[in-house]
Amino acid sequence: MRRDTRQRERALAGWRALSGQDEMLGTLVRVIRSGKQALDVVMLEMGRMVAESVMLMEREEVAGPDYDPTDPAFKKWAHEEGSLYLGDQKVKVTRPLVATWGAGGGDPPVLRQHARPWGLL
Repeated sequence: MRRDTRQRERALAGWRALSGQDEMLGTLVRVIRSGKQALDVVMLEMGRMVAESVMLMEREEVAGPDYDPTDPAFKKWAHEEGSLYLGDQKVKVTRPLVATWGAGGGDPPVLRQHARPWGLL
């Protein structure tokens, strides 16, 4: 290597050390990495909320609005823990259930999940 090239490289390394350019680059990389992780968490939470909202809207479509059912045979019957895939990650959700009363009228409610297998996102 030529003498002036070596001197230039040493001077450049000294300048970087004085200006803190390497530290700033490391800080920038850390900020970008943590920002992407935070964005991923927010997107998963938003996806979960959208999926739960769609299931609640579908339950309302099947059984009618609260306190004004379209068919007396359908009853909104609790929520159940479940999960679905958003992208490549499995996310826990609460699934709404719909109960149908038996033909005899006195039969206990039969819980049925109206939600289809979700391939939303």
